[in-house]
Amino acid sequence: MNYTISQISEIVGAKKTFLSHKEIISSIYIDTRQIYIPQNALFIAIVTKKNDGHHFINEAYKKGIRNFIVQHTNHITIKKDVNYILVENTITALQKLAHHHRQKFNIPIIGITGSNGKTIVKEWLYFLLKDDYHICRSPKSFNSQIGVPLSVLNLSESHQLGIFEAGMSLPNEMDPLENIIHPNISILTHFGSAHSEGFENENQKLNEKLKLLSHSTINIIQRYQNTFLQQINFPHHYTCISENTIDKARIHKIEKYHQHSIIHLNIHQHTYTFTIPFTDEASIKNAITCFVAIYHLHPILIQKIIPKFSQLPIISLRMEIKKAKFQSTLINDYYNSDVDSFEIAIS
Repeated sequence: MNYTISQISEIVGAKKTFLSHKEIISSIYIDTRQIYIPQNALFIAIVTKKNDGHHFINEAYKKGIRNFIVQHTNHITIKKDVNYILVENTITALQKLAHHHRQKFNIPIIGITGSNGKTIVKEWLYFLLKDDYHICRSPKSFNSQIGVPLSVLNLSESHQLGIFEAGMSLPNEMDPLENIIHPNISILTHFGSAHSEGFENENQKLNEKLKLLSHSTINIIQRYQNTFLQQINFPHHYTCISENTIDKARIHKIEKYHQHSIIHLNIHQHTYTFTIPFTDEASIKNAITCFVAIYHLHPILIQKIIPKFSQLPIISLRMEIKKAKFQSTLINDYYNSDVDSFEIAIS
């Protein structure tokens, strides 16, 4: 991203500004522990139930940050060499900036939500498509009100595809995420009991998750043997995946062996066969979901990518940090060994 501090002030709807100098902003920090290139950086003082980023403004200044978005000036000493943007809410300001940034890109964007499997599907799609697309994707499980805008702000002109997760645990949390991601292709992975405590019932939770699909041209639903989802009449243009003959993506047959499974899948009257190195139900369902997504993204590409399904990696969802010999630290993030993940691990 590259915006002048004045442009950012206008985009986020500043209540007041204290601008001491012109500067181009190319990176954003919300955690002082991760500040490693303070030049042309903006620190956003995020306020949550657990913490207040305003307490770390002096530390950010000591590390070289000279641009801040704040929502109050309590205990802040205005410095002559610093740009301050005062807003009503810093999280909302971050989301507004990400929404503005997203509108600049006319590339396919895949949005993924669901109770389980979001990160697996995202990482497998990245693995399967990375040789054919330059991809921007959510780091780790950055799928929250803060994580989603930070992820989308990583989009650059070199990217050809975006893949972003959207998570929620309370009503009305999906609306701003959909507004930021604004996906062309939306995926609902496994819908289950996770995060149910914040909702009145399953219907309310499902309807909230389906808000991600409200403006997508392609919508993919993991239905399978889910009794609750089987009873719902989704719009005709949705692609539901199940064993049911009425669904557009139908599982014809699954052959399970000792260390691999062979999947026979019917999509729009065409049958495809591919192998994955897993036999558990979750992996099978997530792999099928990836197949259907790629089919809709680029149907001509699917034949080329089919062999890659047999090489799908195990995705470690938790980065392990261990004490090692000679007072050293071992960071085990083997299954996400790309530049972005390396940067996060070191941070």
